[in-house]
Amino acid sequence: MANSTSVLEYISRRISFYSKVSGSYFPLLLGHLIFILSGKIILLSAIIYFFEDTKSLEFLIMISIYGYLPALVILWCLIPLLRFLRIKTTLILTSVLMIFGILLLAYISTSLKSYLHSSVATLCLILIFSNVENVMFDRLCSLFTKSIQKKIAISLNRQANYIGYFLSPIITGCFLSFLTFQQLLLVQVLFILPLIFFTYTSKTCDVFPSTRSLAEYNVKEVITSKIDYLFYYFLFTLSFIWLNIVNVSAIPFLKLSFSNIDVGILLSLSGFGGVLGNGIFFNKNQLNKVFHSNYNFAYLTALSVIVLGWINISFILLGLIFFIGGFCSSYCFASAQHFFQDNINQNKLTKVFMVRNILSSLTIILITLMTGFLSTPILKNLASHFTTDFGLEKAFFFFFTLIGSSSFIMLAVLKHRKAF
Repeated sequence: MANSTSVLEYISRRISFYSKVSGSYFPLLLGHLIFILSGKIILLSAIIYFFEDTKSLEFLIMISIYGYLPALVILWCLIPLLRFLRIKTTLILTSVLMIFGILLLAYISTSLKSYLHSSVATLCLILIFSNVENVMFDRLCSLFTKSIQKKIAISLNRQANYIGYFLSPIITGCFLSFLTFQQLLLVQVLFILPLIFFTYTSKTCDVFPSTRSLAEYNVKEVITSKIDYLFYYFLFTLSFIWLNIVNVSAIPFLKLSFSNIDVGILLSLSGFGGVLGNGIFFNKNQLNKVFHSNYNFAYLTALSVIVLGWINISFILLGLIFFIGGFCSSYCFASAQHFFQDNINQNKLTKVFMVRNILSSLTIILITLMTGFLSTPILKNLASHFTTDFGLEKAFFFFFTLIGSSSFIMLAVLKHRKAF
């Protein structure tokens, strides 16, 4: 009893600390987390639903070409225009349009026989609204966090994403065991509705994106080589590769052998590893203890991708791989984040994060496109020259091996070049 009381007191102290550090940012973080959860639940449930209904992966090619790619282009055209609107107005419009997109997706997937193209187009709109909210929240983070608090705010923002990766698969797997895809979409509307009222009553959001930031810390820029930039940008990319493998490719792969609940548990273990890793590596001193001029965690991330495709591996070992991959990928992200924050001035840091977001978008487009290609007749015809027994399991095995091995080799080359 005493131990449980001390644990609760510790948690209470940590929440109080982050609330004081973040000020009005902390309540906004909760709304941001709800929005992240809804977006990820919709995407996960859509992939599971489309895969179960079509019995093919080719719908992922459609999601990549007609979903992610248009969302990326429209988003980059839309963001500059949003500076003329107050952040409060943008967030309210985003929530309202997100609800409209969810209801439209539920209607299309229920009423139309040829629903796939229309559903993917609607999913594209949902992705746009979800990303707009993320961009506006990042801007609020920079506006209302002072120089000392800024790194904490950035870490908390990242932690919200990892918590989303942790909770969304469990929620999706459990809900889909007794709800239909359309009913699950309607539940997400109930999640988002309160955010409209919360945003409307918030004074913190009632500013323009162009407002001058409270954060005015200028790091003395350290001269770094192009190899340093390439290396740490690749660490960002490696982190995104793992996250997108888990949240796109692993879902149909696991559905070949496991139930929705089991799939949710496995994906959540990756998210839990990310939450734990982000919490540990938030402290730069802790990061340096494991970093120390070696890149074992980065290599383990690439290795986890390779091992993920091993056929007939047990549920427990798969869970361990997912946890290790999630933990190690958070190291890749944290080490790159610390490098750029410690060596790049604030003015240039915005461009760095822009490149980071582009890498994230391109990674998910390529991973989704390549995963969809696994069940196409073209690949089956090519494989028939080497083997007569080429099913989806072997296709995933070669895919994960290719991605993981390429990442491993790229990491080794950049590390070697960086050493000289």
